[in-house]
Amino acid sequence: MPSPVRLAQRAKHRSMLLAKDARAARDAASRRWGPSGSNVRKRVAQGMELPVRPARQRAPGSVWAVAMVKNEADIIGQTIDHLRGQGVDGVLVVDNGSTDGTRELLRTMADGAFLHVGDDREPAYYQAPKMQFLARWAARQGADWIVPFDADEWWFGPHLSLAETLRDCKTPMATAVIHNVFPEPGSSEAVASGWRVDTDPARLEKVAYRTHPLAALHHGNHGVSRPGRVSQILRILHVPWRSEQQFRSKIATGAAALRLAGPRAPGPGADHWRDLDGQSVDELGIIWREMLDGHGHPMLEWSPTGELRPIRMASWLGGWDPDNVLGA
Repeated sequence: MPSPVRLAQRAKHRSMLLAKDARAARDAASRRWGPSGSNVRKRVAQGMELPVRPARQRAPGSVWAVAMVKNEADIIGQTIDHLRGQGVDGVLVVDNGSTDGTRELLRTMADGAFLHVGDDREPAYYQAPKMQFLARWAARQGADWIVPFDADEWWFGPHLSLAETLRDCKTPMATAVIHNVFPEPGSSEAVASGWRVDTDPARLEKVAYRTHPLAALHHGNHGVSRPGRVSQILRILHVPWRSEQQFRSKIATGAAALRLAGPRAPGPGADHWRDLDGQSVDELGIIWREMLDGHGHPMLEWSPTGELRPIRMASWLGGWDPDNVLGA
């Protein structure tokens, strides 16, 4: 039988966990239903046009991925194929007024079984409320796990597939370590000639989670408020900048959507778009070339911090770090 001291330690630990869960529940309720965000939630709901499907019971172990995209035609198809290969059961993607053929590509790929496509007609960058809206739709389709992804992210389990890793997970939240990928130096304005991965993980992480009535995603999918513990068991290969042309376009488009959403929000997020949007064409060109040479920049969130090593992107479709480039 455990000693009185050990029993007291266990009781204290349980009390701390219960208090943490209570704080998470209060924060989630505030994010989900707080009066300060009611107008934004209304605009998000009015702007969403999602597929109409009958609700289904939660299917234990089912994994659904959700995303909102804009002008990602060069990569979204590969990302969706990657999710299929990683054992994901269903994907919901909404297009936010793309002008590069992204919506048309999604329409051709949508099959009503694995990939479901909708439209987001609200131009402002209300990222967290929009992703939460999509996650609730997936939950009504029976999702057990939600993977909130971006078009430029390939999610993995470190050893098993993404879906197998989540089904084996003992906690209701799973964070993902991110490794950024950058074009090789000398790539043309529109096409990367090759790729290099940063051996250092990025400062921020992403999160996947089991559905819960109180679950509320944070900005950028970097966290979620809901009761329960978290495990760091996932990996992401992130390709934020694919060409100088896409780099400049992403900054301008993102900054415009952020301005529509209102003043700068505190904490981590996408406000680096606003910072970079204020730079001249020549200054952006310098930042781009220095980034490809492996030098970070204080205004650039997704920026090199470690050694950049060549990789073959196609080989990663089969699993995490197939050539042991990262050595882990």
